[in-house]
Amino acid sequence: MRCNSNEVRRLSTVNSVLQPDFIHTTDWLWYWEDEYGKWYQYAALTSEHHLPSITSKDLEELYLQNNKDVVAFTVGSQSYKLSFSDMLQTNLRYDTKRLVRRRPRFVSAAQVSTQRRRPPLFTAVPVEWDKTQIPQIGFKTVLLQPSSGEYKIMKNHFNRTMADFEILTIQRIQNRVLWEAFQLHKTHMKQKNGGQPVLEMKLFHGTEPEFVNTICETNFDWRVCGVNGTRYGQGSYFALDAQYSHDYTGDSDPRFMFVSRVLVGDFALGSSRYRRGPSKDGGNVNLYDSCVNDLSNPTVFVVFKEQQIYPEYLLQYKHCASYTSYRAVPPPRHVSPSPSVPPAPTAPPAQQNSCVIV
Repeated sequence: MRCNSNEVRRLSTVNSVLQPDFIHTTDWLWYWEDEYGKWYQYAALTSEHHLPSITSKDLEELYLQNNKDVVAFTVGSQSYKLSFSDMLQTNLRYDTKRLVRRRPRFVSAAQVSTQRRRPPLFTAVPVEWDKTQIPQIGFKTVLLQPSSGEYKIMKNHFNRTMADFEILTIQRIQNRVLWEAFQLHKTHMKQKNGGQPVLEMKLFHGTEPEFVNTICETNFDWRVCGVNGTRYGQGSYFALDAQYSHDYTGDSDPRFMFVSRVLVGDFALGSSRYRRGPSKDGGNVNLYDSCVNDLSNPTVFVVFKEQQIYPEYLLQYKHCASYTSYRAVPPPRHVSPSPSVPPAPTAPPAQQNSCVIV
């Protein structure tokens, strides 16, 4: 690009795709021009046109891999190709060509100032995360290799009660927004606990295929993710053993099961009447963090706040031998209960809402 006889180039910070954990990065967006001269971002929900099968972020990732490539995609029943070299989009049926542009997302001075003031908590992600796969919004799944230590730990955790099933894939879920919300709530719970550590566990949750992406994107929400009972409270249900959760994964292979970090904290005996943790002192402020099926040997946990959950891994698996339902009584497992947990007090009358269960 030139201005008179002088060469001009755009200066920018590091690309957000390459360094997503950096505070100051540049988001590159992709646009196409319609027949009326209006520009639209690829797959933007505000577009007046049908959404393409490829997003602006997808195009940026492909462009960084090979900026001379030609990318194929569809919009409804129409097929297109996009040439990075020519910056042209072509309809393969009618040969209609549209201009394409790659532009940085506008960031105001106020937004830059806010980013600079962000506390360290909001930039810290687990060390095992793939730093090239951390979107600012939404989630990415990273396929774990069977040879990795991370994979082996999850496999062993699953196989303790699911030896008759074959794991197809294990994916790590990388969702910055959910992770930050989880860490912030963990800090809040620790402060309420007088600075003492909060009991955190890795628990199973089985679900049907149609709910997988919603959970990865927005976390567990018992109001929309399933209708499986409210025996121990109207919240999201998690199990200590994978075999218990298996009964809630649908009727056909492949099955899907989450391994989640859950802040169970101080827990009380559950009841179908509970829509939140019962009170510790009879008031409406000092509440238990979760409910369980058995105070002395809890194997099922119910939480009422989504910020207490981070869906960390997604296991896809299939049946490979005879299987007997596990909805009966789970085998004994030892979990240290919260200290001095009294019997759960009386709660309001039961509501007819339904809830997600493992």
